[in-house]
Amino acid sequence: MNHWVIGDVHGSTALRKLLQKINYAPGLDKLTFVGDLFDRGFDPYYVWTILQIDGVDAIMGNHERKFLRWYQGELPALPPHYKWAMQNLASNGVQSKQFFAFLQQLPLLREVTVYENVILGTQRLTVPKYKYVITHAGVDVAQPTTPNVSWNVYGRDSLDKEDTITPWWDSYAYENPLMVPHVLYGHSATRDGKPRIRKNSTGLDGAACHGRCLLAFELNTQTIVSVDADDDFTQLKTEMRRNPPEIPQAW
Repeated sequence: MNHWVIGDVHGSTALRKLLQKINYAPGLDKLTFVGDLFDRGFDPYYVWTILQIDGVDAIMGNHERKFLRWYQGELPALPPHYKWAMQNLASNGVQSKQFFAFLQQLPLLREVTVYENVILGTQRLTVPKYKYVITHAGVDVAQPTTPNVSWNVYGRDSLDKEDTITPWWDSYAYENPLMVPHVLYGHSATRDGKPRIRKNSTGLDGAACHGRCLLAFELNTQTIVSVDADDDFTQLKTEMRRNPPEIPQAW
């Protein structure tokens, strides 16, 4: 069984190619998405269908939180690409009650431990091999396993600050990686579409929604797989100018 962590997919059609490349076996393999699931791409409904499979879960991203803040009346409006995603989901039979119930149960982070079997004398023992924290944007480096909305969802130390990225990953560099979990995250896209690799963290936002790469990290082997994105947000913007999206009536 493989357990793949997938970077910011943003409704990209690249998810289809990525699942083929990793030979994803539904019901056997596990998938965890780091958040920013649906808007900005042409394929939000496909992302939704994958998320309904047993063994597939996701983390709360800042885009999911914006959906929820609008739904809860904290925001007066949503940008057009959010409306486009909702329209796409609704046209394929997804109901608002299903969608927002799904978003509300998303965690801020998930801890995963990978185990291995070792022989000690005459005993066969199962011991931890790797420890991970999977989140969307980052962690409080002093308390990486403690849920924290500002760090986990936005990668910054306060909700009151502007949406800028604090490079926490450079200060989360402990000499003994066995003492701290390896953090897998998205949110902060790389310019070249490659993963941001540090001693104790790996960034998986390859900017798929901007036509670069969609990334996945396998927890047992620490293998990283990448596929090129075939579409990007600019193309969706062109489509939305031709056909301005509206929030579905039932939503």
